[in-house]
Amino acid sequence: MDDTPYTDDLDLAAIRTSQELVKILNRIRILADSPSLRTLEARTRHSTHPLSKTAVAEMLRGVRFPSKATMASFLHACGVPESAMGPWLRAWERVATEAQTQVAPEIRPATPNTAGLSGDGISRPSLKGTRAQVESGGRIPAPEQTEISKLQGQVRELMADNEQLRLQLDGRTDRPSPHMTAPRDLMANPHAGLQRDAVRYFSIEDEPSELLFYHELEEHIRHAREEIYVLGTGFHSEQKSSIYESLIRAEEEALRRNVNIIRIQTGNPVAAGWAEAYARLLEEFPNSFHMMIDVDGISYNEVVLIDPRSRNPLVAFLFETRERGVVGSVGRPVSALFFMNARVLATNLADQLVSRADYFLKLNSQAVRDLAVKYTYFAWGVHMARSKIQRDVPDAHPLGKAILRGWRRDIRGLLSTHRAAIIQQTGDRQDAFDGVAYELSWSGKARIDRIELRAYEEVAVTIELNGKDRPAFTYVPLPAATEKDHLARGSWIDLVVEGARENKMNSLLAELRDGGAPIDVNRI
Repeated sequence: MDDTPYTDDLDLAAIRTSQELVKILNRIRILADSPSLRTLEARTRHSTHPLSKTAVAEMLRGVRFPSKATMASFLHACGVPESAMGPWLRAWERVATEAQTQVAPEIRPATPNTAGLSGDGISRPSLKGTRAQVESGGRIPAPEQTEISKLQGQVRELMADNEQLRLQLDGRTDRPSPHMTAPRDLMANPHAGLQRDAVRYFSIEDEPSELLFYHELEEHIRHAREEIYVLGTGFHSEQKSSIYESLIRAEEEALRRNVNIIRIQTGNPVAAGWAEAYARLLEEFPNSFHMMIDVDGISYNEVVLIDPRSRNPLVAFLFETRERGVVGSVGRPVSALFFMNARVLATNLADQLVSRADYFLKLNSQAVRDLAVKYTYFAWGVHMARSKIQRDVPDAHPLGKAILRGWRRDIRGLLSTHRAAIIQQTGDRQDAFDGVAYELSWSGKARIDRIELRAYEEVAVTIELNGKDRPAFTYVPLPAATEKDHLARGSWIDLVVEGARENKMNSLLAELRDGGAPIDVNRI
């Protein structure tokens, strides 16, 4: 490797536990510019001790204590030279020796709280480095598997309760929620300090209650010591700028204290100010702040983990209801939960986020700015149908029927598999045909690119929308591998007909009928 990570500030001599070793191994990976598991595997393919993605993932999550050779191979793949390997190997030997002499403490069951929700009142051994773990080859003991299963079940129940609460807020049911009825005095003084093994519930019904939740979340972020994980959609409205600016300032303070932050962005439009602020954080803290995007992650619930592997972690769930925004669907917060000191839940969720993040697209600062960009898509085929566009691009926002001038549509080509002849550019404004325009977010465009670019080429066009010219993009078919002149069958042409009917494109329906498509003339 060309770049050797700077490790002189790492106190390897102070490492005594497997948890400390896992933390510093994750740190060296970040200093090496966060190579993916696949990259690490490839770098060691021809070494004397090649790595597997599974072995590295388990080592970095603390699920399995690594062999000395595995750790050394990982460090070499991260750019640590052989001359600097001595302190690392001595640290491994100390941890291995002490792990063999540890005795696992007793596990006591969780104690339900007064709101009917279980906190994590578990005095449990660390999942890293106990004698039982070393002897079992890194497997999590059965009692802890049971506790994890219990907490996962509680989370599923909370998700179901949130849906019931959302329906109540929407006025569609009067049935009370059996669990989401925490007493009001639980929120009387949100800044009085953390309670041990506590669950705090926020009902977000108006602006003051929303500010109350975000202010407390901000305070937790300001007190973070090691790491923060966020899975969420971000803010889509500049009207919330005072809220998101305060949260981002708190994250910036955490980054200046060397707290590592990983944010996984799920597909949704975001405000330009929000995107610009995070782009600047990426530029200022390239080694400790990382953003990824899950293009397929259309979610309206958010998760925040603060110091999930510490003695006092915080797990925050923010539940949102789906609403129509300027561009596609956006979320409006309706309720939130804070789990304080739920160590099993926190570490389990953190491990899941880390394992997922390795497969997502990593964003640079310009890509983050692009999250706020809006794109106009001109659909002339199957995506004219509302059912198809909602399935492929859930955040697509219809703008209405539009006209593409200077192009000609060949109905005969549309009805055959001779795809290259469907639309053609002529440059003559007298040539024109209609389609449907949509506003897409960055992630929406990424989704549709992935679908269309297998057989189509993107082109920039100018469309006429509501009597005004507007820049847009569309897709032109690539030459088909085989050309057969027969009527297109099945769902493809059915969707074109469906879209034409929905948008009252009577001339297109007539042309399709005259070309041989089975269309009921009475419905035109």
